[in-house]
Amino acid sequence: MCLGSLALRVPILSRIVATAEIARFSQMLSGLLAGRIDIVKALSLAAESASTSTIRIELLNARDEVSEGKSLAKAFARVPYMPGVVLGALSVGEQSHSLPKTLLLVSQEMYQQLDRAFRILVAVLTPALIIVAGIIVAWIVAAVILPVTAQAVQ
Repeated sequence: MCLGSLALRVPILSRIVATAEIARFSQMLSGLLAGRIDIVKALSLAAESASTSTIRIELLNARDEVSEGKSLAKAFARVPYMPGVVLGALSVGEQSHSLPKTLLLVSQEMYQQLDRAFRILVAVLTPALIIVAGIIVAWIVAAVILPVTAQAVQ
């Protein structure tokens, strides 16, 4: 099991990993479709950009459903990590024949969500790391001073 698949099992990390994967996939698919690549081939190539095998398999399964004639939005509705907003955007993009532009907008929004999530994570973890560092320094200081004071008492 790779680290990415393991991260999908941790509640906070799963959201971050899935958002990153979907953002990368959307950006890649947008570029491929803008370059006039066939949808099934573009889905295959974009799915390979996923670094998490679990998500890659789900995306390839959706590709198979598209190749059988399902719409992109319906095929991706079965992907458990796909947010509802993305599904709605895919549906609108398909109906308006502006899928590459819609996918690019989706990827930009997902990257903004990632940026916000990382800022929040750093803001939460910074005080905790300072406390842990303080405890470690106090332990080292105690480890140095206690033997010296024990020598002075004798």
